[in-house]
Amino acid sequence: MKAETLKKAILQYAMQGKLVEQDPNDEPASVLLERIKAEKEQLIKDGKIKKEKPLPPITKDEIPYELPKGWEWARFSECIDVRDGTHDSPKYQTTGYPFVTSKNLNNGKLDFSNIQYISEEDFKKFSERSYVDNEDILFAMIGSIGNPVIVKKDREFSIKNVALFKKSNFISVKYLYYYLVYIQEILKSNASGAVQSFVSLSTLRSYLFALPPLAEQERIVEKLEQILPLIEEYGKNEEKLSKLNSTLPDKIKQSILQYAVQGKLVPQNPSDEPASELLKRIKAEKEQLIKDGKIKKEKPLPPITEDEMPFELPDSWEWVKLGDICSKIVDGDHNPPAGYPVKTDYLMLSASNINCNKIVDLDKVRYLTKEVFDEENKRTNLQVDDILFTIVGTLGRSCIYDGNLNICFQRSVSVLTTLVYNKYLKTVLDSPYIQTFVQINATGTAQKGFYLNQVANLLIPVPPLAEQQRIVDKVNKLMEFIETLANNNRLVKDSASNLLKSIEKKSLTEYSCKNSNTIDIKEKRAILSAKIISQLYKEQYFGAIKLEKIIYLCETHLKINLGGDYKQEAAGPHDAQARYEVEDILKNKKWFSIRKEQKNNIEVTKYTPLEKSNEISEIFNIVFNAEATGINNLLELFRGKNSDFCESVATLYAVWLNRLSNNLSCTDTDLIADFKAWSKQKARFYDSDLQDRILFMRRKNLIPDSNIK
Repeated sequence: MKAETLKKAILQYAMQGKLVEQDPNDEPASVLLERIKAEKEQLIKDGKIKKEKPLPPITKDEIPYELPKGWEWARFSECIDVRDGTHDSPKYQTTGYPFVTSKNLNNGKLDFSNIQYISEEDFKKFSERSYVDNEDILFAMIGSIGNPVIVKKDREFSIKNVALFKKSNFISVKYLYYYLVYIQEILKSNASGAVQSFVSLSTLRSYLFALPPLAEQERIVEKLEQILPLIEEYGKNEEKLSKLNSTLPDKIKQSILQYAVQGKLVPQNPSDEPASELLKRIKAEKEQLIKDGKIKKEKPLPPITEDEMPFELPDSWEWVKLGDICSKIVDGDHNPPAGYPVKTDYLMLSASNINCNKIVDLDKVRYLTKEVFDEENKRTNLQVDDILFTIVGTLGRSCIYDGNLNICFQRSVSVLTTLVYNKYLKTVLDSPYIQTFVQINATGTAQKGFYLNQVANLLIPVPPLAEQQRIVDKVNKLMEFIETLANNNRLVKDSASNLLKSIEKKSLTEYSCKNSNTIDIKEKRAILSAKIISQLYKEQYFGAIKLEKIIYLCETHLKINLGGDYKQEAAGPHDAQARYEVEDILKNKKWFSIRKEQKNNIEVTKYTPLEKSNEISEIFNIVFNAEATGINNLLELFRGKNSDFCESVATLYAVWLNRLSNNLSCTDTDLIADFKAWSKQKARFYDSDLQDRILFMRRKNLIPDSNIK
């Protein structure tokens, strides 16, 4: 567990009354509240503070968790004087009184290193509203919300964009500080503001405060100050280890790749057909493709000289130029079309979208119409198993195209169709040998480029075909092993384990003691929904429609009983009652808050993690232990896909299932006809797009069988 996560867990237990034992001899918080109320009334009577508008009583739905006996829920302003700084913008000067804003609160301290100054006149005026005393607490209200600071005053100053929690005789200042640290992430997640997030003074004043007896406040602080330094030290060790882990595994991986391309990773087998025979067949295959008019005849590449060979190869290997073992080496459009203003399923990518063996950042692409895409794709004629290799700007990144997306490219990406084992060639392209060569030989000033003629002339070490496969298998196993070592370091694991032994995992124990079949079906659906949301909620396209369609496929395709009662609605299979029940549970469990937004006259559902969202993964693994692999695989199929894609696949699945159940034929034409007949709103889907979806489903084996009811 990360140090920061561990700290949050400790604070959560402290503020729920689970960190120290309750003492029945403590004066209860209810009496404390009465004393606070009496003091406030006297201060109002004496004219020292103004009478505030009464706050609404706390409702049952607001209470986030149950408190121990002796504790009380109260609103902040019921027990603490909460103010904010000036709303004015003073004239700054070179000297004078420091003017503290949100940016000057940092890691529990006031930072005066980058401060503005105001006049004595402004200081006195602002002090009438919010004079800061020693041991008051400051809390940033704008931008980086939170960062509470207990004031240790060594100079006078004024504040703006900062909340001021005044010191109280009835509340431990350190307990209040730790409570504010605990709730700051919740306040951030629910903050207002489009350009710059903020939390209002009224929000802070009405926010719920878990108030223990005063004596217990002191015990909680004492316990936290024993534990938190240990977590801080653990965090420092974790940081050192993280730096080591971030460099050492990469160095080992690079060494493995270099050994692989030099023929030193797996033993040679004298029974293997030598690479020279493979190259003869490749040459004959290329000649036949030229003869058949499938590829153009190219100018012969210059022969390889002995001086060019960077290292010695085993006897059965051969040096060859990349152009001689590829039937296609082409780059993307040098004058790409302007993007279409509306999102479509047809994407134009650049080098920035190729990283870590994957296609990434699909929110940073150009969208094209189908007609423009078809025209662009004539240049690269992208096929499944082609290698994508970046050659302008970000150099040398690669991945193998799996056919999941309709994509074409700008000139910064090259497309290779190879006649050797494509995964072996990708291993060579990823090796330090090629990566270093590309970086050294790239040209250009504003943006470096490694161009097609250079790509075609790259020297590639080619082993026998059987050895290529052994090399790839060995590299994959070693890379997986290295990742396992990096992710399961003993020091981090043991430190976290020792610190967590004393913490009661109540919610997890609740689920581990139950059989999956005994959990309420509505709660089971909510747990699965929470898992899906936790994985996908940051995606631009994710909302209630995508969530429901994935749940539907979990029920029908993976045969997980979640009690769904799906109706034939415009957006595909739909269970309105289940959706509302799930949303209620997500909120009640403090897993996610849910808000509805209007975009282009369409209601969009957005999810924000709450304080208990960190328990979702473990609960999911307990409840769905047997089905977890299938669910995770299904999730990956829809990662990055928009809601139209998910809606169309789920609807196609439903009509496919219906035809199978009725012993009807299931040709693409049949399925598309039933899809269009599902609802008049389905007319917006092109037949060609639906054929692509059906192809996707067949390739991914996302096909129903007639035994599903």
